[in-house]
Amino acid sequence: MASLACITVTYGDAPDLARMQASLARSLRDGSIDVHHTTVVVAQPDADGNVATPTADRVITPSENLGFAVANNLAVAETSSEFIAFLNPDLELTEGWLPPLLAALDDPAVAIAAPVLLTNDGYIDEAGQAVFSDGGSTAIGGHHWPGGHDAYPTVMFDRDVDYASAACWVMRRSVFNELGGFSSDYWPAYFEDNDFGQRVRAAGYVTRLVTARPVVHHHEGASVERVELAQRSRATFERKWASVLATKPERSLLDTNPRAVRDWHCETTTIEHVTADSISAFADRAASDPRNRYIASLTDGTHPWTLQKRYRSHGLEIVTEHPR
Repeated sequence: MASLACITVTYGDAPDLARMQASLARSLRDGSIDVHHTTVVVAQPDADGNVATPTADRVITPSENLGFAVANNLAVAETSSEFIAFLNPDLELTEGWLPPLLAALDDPAVAIAAPVLLTNDGYIDEAGQAVFSDGGSTAIGGHHWPGGHDAYPTVMFDRDVDYASAACWVMRRSVFNELGGFSSDYWPAYFEDNDFGQRVRAAGYVTRLVTARPVVHHHEGASVERVELAQRSRATFERKWASVLATKPERSLLDTNPRAVRDWHCETTTIEHVTADSISAFADRAASDPRNRYIASLTDGTHPWTLQKRYRSHGLEIVTEHPR
């Protein structure tokens, strides 16, 4: 039986934590999930001394704010499970979220498996992140992504992404340790996940977006303090990764060719005209070559969503016309 440590770091009273923990318990109550799990919460005080009071197998209560990176690394060191799930306190986990993420890690190239994040209203908040040469990033499929809600079919299939927000990650412990955990260069918070995603790629691994079971991310809006922290961390990120950022797409490309931004790391794109009867073999080709993009252009009038859910785990985009 696989073992999993579910790690959550809080700051202040974390009012959403109880909902996340309840959703976690419900989702892992399914007897079909053959995994032994433990829960670890690092409850850090805010500047006013407010602190969460979680229920977990292991609660760590530092006397000060260690920051996102140090707190998560501490929690990992306190466990010995084969797999690690990093779960934000403002998540709401859905039934069946875990098995597809664990399955994605069967691919030894995958360091991080991450689900699609949804907003409170059920729209895509993030289907992976795209990083630009200016050091910023954009949530793929989110409200800043071209096409708005109409872009849903173009992002809802499994694929490698530049990085994914660490609101919900599943990893093998061995890879987390190999890469040295989260960097404390960004204390107290922000850009640790982007930094880790770049180290994942530098080490020859990938972050895999897994679309089968999205989860809900009830994150707060950006306060002035949060924006200032993020700007400071972004400056650190830009200095640290300047040479890598120079190879990223220009932000202006997002306006003219969002597919190229989405598929920036793919070496090849293969487009094939198929029918509902012939798509299976093409989907198998896509599944056998997960680092590249395969697009099935339907020619028989079948609606893409009739087939998209069936083949999205193959990493196959399905359209009704030749994409730009």
